[in-house]
Amino acid sequence: MTRIQADDSINRLIPEKELLATVVEMAEAHCGLVHHTLDVGPRPCPNCGAKVGQHAKRIGPGFPDLVIALPPTLYLWELKSQLGRVSPDQQVWADTLGRCTKIQSGIYRPSDLDTMQKLLATLHEL
Repeated sequence: MTRIQADDSINRLIPEKELLATVVEMAEAHCGLVHHTLDVGPRPCPNCGAKVGQHAKRIGPGFPDLVIALPPTLYLWELKSQLGRVSPDQQVWADTLGRCTKIQSGIYRPSDLDTMQKLLATLHEL
C-alpha cells in the first residue's frame, strides 16, 4: 500500500520527501531496483559521525533524483512537490534524457577503453 494517493485536493500539500518515499515504495513493490541520489546535507553518518556530504558521491548538478530499473524499462525521474521549481540544470538533464532512445549497460575496466570509445562513437552516430 502506498503512503499517498493521487488526489487533486491534497497534491499541493505533499512534500517532495513524502513523494519520494511513496514512489520508492511503489517501485520496490514491483521488484524494481531503486537508486536515489542522496541529499548531501549536513546529516551525521551513523557509523562515524562525519557529515554525510563527506561520504556521499557527488553527481553533476541536475541529475535526476531517482533511477529505477524495472526491465524492460529504466526510469530516470526528477521528483518535485506540486509547486516545486525545476532548476536549469535539471531541465537540461530532462531534455537530454528525453532524446535518448537506447540504454547501453555494462561493466568496464581500463583494458576496455578502446571498446568504450567505439561504443560511444557508434551510439552517438545513430
